[in-house]
Amino acid sequence: MVKAALQALIGASFTAIFESLVLGTKAGADPEILYEVFCSSGIGSGLLKNCGALILDRKFENTGSHIGTMYKDLGISMAVARESGCAMFTASAAYELFQTGMSLYPEGDNWAIVKFLEQIAGIEVKRSSQGGTQ
Repeated sequence: MVKAALQALIGASFTAIFESLVLGTKAGADPEILYEVFCSSGIGSGLLKNCGALILDRKFENTGSHIGTMYKDLGISMAVARESGCAMFTASAAYELFQTGMSLYPEGDNWAIVKFLEQIAGIEVKRSSQGGTQ
């Protein structure tokens, strides 16, 4: 039960990181500055630092965190929530996003989902040394 709760938290955290990086970049902020501010704020964590750096470096496969594992774990979290009669609005949204990610990037790692969000926004979250953001 502890792992199911933890995975719900991690999945929701991933999706919030992805969406926030895309939002800030789309609104005109430099992705590297976004990353630095996020990491130095109260939300800064190992999860944010690791996946944010991999997104900025455009490394979406074979980094040790396959999307299929998170999708499976979120599915378990959602099953435990159903069995317990517990509403999981944010984790449910994360599960749906990971399901989309599995369809689009079956060989990708968790942060490959950001590519789907970037496509919708019409931008890329990457280091400025990689040719800009738009």
